[in-house]
Amino acid sequence: MAGRWQRRKQTVLRGAAEMFPVGSDDLPGVTRFHQHFSRAALESGMSRLYGGIHFMSGNLHGLACGEDIGLEVSQLLGKL
Repeated sequence: MAGRWQRRKQTVLRGAAEMFPVGSDDLPGVTRFHQHFSRAALESGMSRLYGGIHFMSGNLHGLACGEDIGLEVSQLLGKL
């Protein structure tokens, strides 16, 4: 599993259009597929908003933080 996820992550990070699965602990057997981490993050954040777990402001701040971290990691990986 870890190896497969690593290959998918590398493919997605390189910008390829391969779909990757996102499962749910609360809904066994239900799998969503995304082409980009940003779409998966947006869907995940919105589900927490609809579930009453987060406010929209927290969702937006979390997405912005994740984007900043992703850019930083991408830049660091580019230096390797």
